Amino acid sequence: MLKKRKKYYDICIRKSCKIFTDLDTLKIPELWNVSGEFLRDKINDFFEKQWIDGCFSNFVETLQQNF
Repeated sequence: MLKKRKKYYDICIRKSCKIFTDLDTLKIPELWNVSGEFLRDKINDFFEKQWIDGCFSNFVETLQQNF
């Protein structure tokens, strides 16, 4: 089951990365006053390998503790 979840997780991460790294598709309102550079940096944080792997590890650990 975990192998299937990991495969699905990786697919979702790749799709999300394509969507969120194109700032034009995000359509952030100017009213929010968020610079493109700041937003790019924060988005890149979410797609770092260490963060992605940590999130999945936390998911697995939570499953193991609760089932």
